[in-house]
Amino acid sequence: MNRPRLRHNRDFRLLWAGAACSVLGARTTGFLWPVLVIWQGGTPAEAGAVGFLALLPHVLLPVPAGVLVDRWDRRRVLIGSDLVALTAVSSVAAASGGPALAHAMVAAFAAGSAAVVYQLAERAAVRTIVHPDDLSAALSRNEARGRGAGLLGQPTGTALLPIAAWLPYGFAVLTHLLSLGALLRIGHGLRGSTGTSGNFRAELADGLRWLWRQQFLRVAIALIACTNVLFQIVNLALVVAVLGAGGSPLAVGLIGVGAGLGGICGALSGPWWLRRLPLSTLLIGCFTTWALLIPLLALVSGPVALGAVFSAVCFAAGVMNVSGGVYQARITPEHLQGRAGGVAGLLTSGASAGGSAVAGVLLGLSGVDTTVWLVAGVMALLAGLSLASPSIRAAGWAEPRTEKVVIESRGNNG
Repeated sequence: MNRPRLRHNRDFRLLWAGAACSVLGARTTGFLWPVLVIWQGGTPAEAGAVGFLALLPHVLLPVPAGVLVDRWDRRRVLIGSDLVALTAVSSVAAASGGPALAHAMVAAFAAGSAAVVYQLAERAAVRTIVHPDDLSAALSRNEARGRGAGLLGQPTGTALLPIAAWLPYGFAVLTHLLSLGALLRIGHGLRGSTGTSGNFRAELADGLRWLWRQQFLRVAIALIACTNVLFQIVNLALVVAVLGAGGSPLAVGLIGVGAGLGGICGALSGPWWLRRLPLSTLLIGCFTTWALLIPLLALVSGPVALGAVFSAVCFAAGVMNVSGGVYQARITPEHLQGRAGGVAGLLTSGASAGGSAVAGVLLGLSGVDTTVWLVAGVMALLAGLSLASPSIRAAGWAEPRTEKVVIESRGNNG
C-alpha cells in the first residue's frame, strides 16, 4: 500500500478524529456508571457491581480480542465497536426514569467491551496506514489524544449529570455517531496482513510464543505493569493528602488537570526524544526520574507544589508510553499487532486494577507519607532493575533513521 506522509494522510486524520470522538464518549461515561446508580437511589453495593462490570472487559477481553483484531478487517472492527457502544449508551439515554439495575449492568459491560476492542483495533491499524518514518509522530498524537480525552471526559460527565441523568449518555451518543462518520469515510480497510481465519487457540498461541521470545518487550512490559500498580497508589494518596489537609475537591481536580497537561506535553515531545536518545536511555531515564520525583510528594505540601511534581511524573509517563509503543509497533509483525497489544493491555490494565485494590488498604494501614515512601522505594528498585537488565540496556534506537528494525516472527529482539 502506498502510504502518504502524515501531513497529507487523509485516512490517518480520519482515524485520529474518529478515535478522539469515540474515546471522549467512552471517558465521559466510563467512570459515571456507579455514580449513575447512586444518583438514582441505588445502594453502594449495586453501584460497585455496575462499576465492576464496566471494568471487567479490560481484564477479560484484551487477549481474545487481539486475535480477532488480527483476523478481521480492523475498520470493520472499529465500526462494530462503535455500534455496540452507541447501542449501550443510547439505551441508557432513552430509558424513561433512568435504567434499571440489570439494564445498567448490561450496558456498562457492553460499553466497556466496545472500548477495549476499539482501542486494540485502532492502535493496530495505525501502522497499516502511516508511512514508517511517521510512526512515532502518529503514536505521539494518539497518546496525547487519549490523555486529552481523559482530561476532558470526567469534567464533562460530572457537569452534565446534575442537569439530567441521561445527558452524559446523550453526549456519548453524539461522539460515537461522529466517530462512525469518520470511519465510514476512510478509503480502504485497515488490515495490512492477508491472514485468514484459523484455529483460535493456535492463533493465540502463536502470538504468545512470539511475544515471549522478545526479551526486551517481556521485561519492559513487566516493569511498566509494576509502575502502573504504583501510580494507582500515588493517585489515591494525592487525593487523601489534599482533602486531609483541608483542600477542596476543586484542588484535587486542578492537580488532575496539571497531570493531564504534563502527560500531553510528554506524549507530544516523544518523537523529539526518540530522535536523540536510544530506547534504553529513555526507559532507564524515565524509571530514574520517577524514583527521584515520587519522594518529593512526601516532602512538599499544598496543591500547587503537589500538582507540579505530579505533572512532571506524568510528563515522563507520556514519553515512556510513546517510546514503548513505537518500539512495539515497529518490531511486531503486522499480523500479530492485535495479539501483542492485547497481551500488553491485559498486563497493564490488570496491574492498574490491582493497584486500585491495594491503594486503599495500604493508605489505611500506613498513612499518606509512609505509603509514598514505600512507593518511592519500590520505584527505586524498579529503576535499579531496569539498569541491571541486559535486555533493557541492549535496546537500540526506536527510530528507523538510526537503526533498521528487521521485523520477523522469530528470534530474540531484546
